Amino acid sequence: MRNFLGEGACFIEAGDGQAGFGSGNFYAEPAPWMKLRQAGRLLHWGKVAYEKYWLYKWF
Repeated sequence: MRNFLGEGACFIEAGDGQAGFGSGNFYAEPAPWMKLRQAGRLLHWGKVAYEKYWLYKWF
């Protein structure tokens, strides 16, 4: 079993065919950090492609 190190990332659906992307480390010292990429159509298609990959792989 692997320990959770506080790192994570996710797409953020913004509507109107756009999505953003956030990543960060919630356990970082001296304070948690987060980076957010501005929503756009290219990230939306990246989100769609990742969903299709994930669903095909696991189901």
